[in-house]
Parts: sequence; C-alpha cells; structure tokens
Amino acid sequence: MASPTDIKILSDLSILVRGAGRAGTAIARRLVGAGIPRVALTELPTPRTPFPRATFAGALLQGEIDVEGLRAKKAEYYFEFVNIWGDGMVPVFADPAADVKERFLPIVLVDAAGVPHETRPDPLDAPMIVGIGPGFAATEVHARVVVGGPSNGRLVYPGRPEWGVVDCPQELPSQEEAGVPPWARGVAGAVLEAVVALFNLNFSYKGYPRRPGTLL
Repeated sequence: MASPTDIKILSDLSILVRGAGRAGTAIARRLVGAGIPRVALTELPTPRTPFPRATFAGALLQGEIDVEGLRAKKAEYYFEFVNIWGDGMVPVFADPAADVKERFLPIVLVDAAGVPHETRPDPLDAPMIVGIGPGFAATEVHARVVVGGPSNGRLVYPGRPEWGVVDCPQELPSQEEAGVPPWARGVAGAVLEAVVALFNLNFSYKGYPRRPGTLL
C-alpha cells in the first residue's frame, strides 16, 4: 500500500472501514463511487447487523453480495485484496479488531463498528481516523460523523464547539430497507467530505498528519 509520502492524489488513498453494516456499506459505496478504489471492510465473523442480506456484511455469509450495483466479496486472506479490487469489488474481511490494518497499512481508518466500542481507535492505526456515531474521545479521531436525529450526517471536529452534538442512533429506522437507507447516505457523504478535507490539509501542503484531537 502507499505510504503517506507517496500520496499525490485522492485516488491513491487506501481506506479501511471497520463495520460492514448499513453505515459501513454506505461509506464504502460512496468512497468507491468518488474514485477511491482501494477500500476494504472488516466485520465480525458472525455479523451483528440485523440486515446482513442488505449490507456488505452479507458477503461473509454467502461469499459475495451486491448492494446497489457494487459487489463485495469475502476475503479469507489479506493478499486476496488486490485481486478483489481488480475485479471491481470490495473485500470484506472477518476481523473484528481490524488487525488486518497491520498488513493493509490504510491511510484512512473509518470506525463504523458501532457501540459498544470493543476495540478503541489508536493514533497509530492510520494517519487519518474518522469515527462514526457516539462514544469516541476527541483524542482518538481526527473527525466524527453524527448518527441519527436532526444532526444526522453532521461532520464535527475535536476541539470545536459542535463536538458535543448528541447522536440519536436509537431513532434510526428499525425495519430492513432495500439498498442504502437515506440516513446512511448522509453519513457516507460526510465521511467523503472528511476524507477530502483531511487529505487537503495533511497531504496537499501540510505534510504528515497530526495526532487525533489536534487536526483542525
């Protein structure tokens, strides 16, 4: 994978998404659709999402799955990632702690695994870390996306007044929907906005990324 010093354009980024549920699926689709092909997801071996057949988590249950025209494929080993990308698909790895990051070396880690956060983000996990939903400390991420409620999809940064905006994940629709639900699209759009902003700040003219909590 590309190192931070190799990054020249947005499409060079490698991005690892923890969680292949509704949010993670929407995020992966949005990033790939924006021209960032090296996106991979990790999920529990037995997905906890109540909608595995409508998300990329379903790839772990049936090998491959299509969500709105983008296919995801179960990866048994890290070295399969390149072949899966080459086939125009997104790899999904059964790896709840996202330990594959030690081999994948993502430039961006998006933590969409949901609460409770059984594995905390670490500043050494990736140069840029984006948290999805509540429960993240300001020192753990460079940006966070609010989930649920009137502020759903709002992008907030550590140290800013809006950091304390309350998430309302309990207000999300509980029924299964075909494809990507509107709230997840909002979250995915905010993640892309964060990735572009962090990329421009850190790689275009600022050099190597700063520690979480001190970015903006």
